[in-house]
Amino acid sequence: FHIDPYDHPMVYVIVLVRDCTPEMGPFTFLPAAASASAAKRLNYWSRGRPYRLSDEEVYSVANERETVTLTLPRGTVLFIDTSSCFHYGSRDADEPRFQVMYGFTSACRCDFTETYMPSFAYPTRPGDSRLRRLVTDRRAYEV
Repeated sequence: FHIDPYDHPMVYVIVLVRDCTPEMGPFTFLPAAASASAAKRLNYWSRGRPYRLSDEEVYSVANERETVTLTLPRGTVLFIDTSSCFHYGSRDADEPRFQVMYGFTSACRCDFTETYMPSFAYPTRPGDSRLRRLVTDRRAYEV
């Protein structure tokens, strides 16, 4: 579980492109009120506190039954402020999950996490399509 620190509010619109099942590692979140209470009780934003928390840690102060899992039919649309809700996705995915995510932030983000957080490199191979290279490799944009 984590709460996005990049901007506040940090609004995502998630559109399920096909039916989403538990085998697809669905997007999962705690509503804002439950998240605020859990964050306060866990002292989430304090110095030295990890960004990502285990289920056990979150559920030690939040009711697991309040968790919302986006296992719904295609065409479902979720509007969520990920800077106010603990959330996660893509866990234990045995099948691909197809969804479109639109992220809305202010014109001037208020964080510098890209300067100090480690980035993840997605592997590309010589035979990969141009689209995959453009999506996964920042250097593919260089001319």
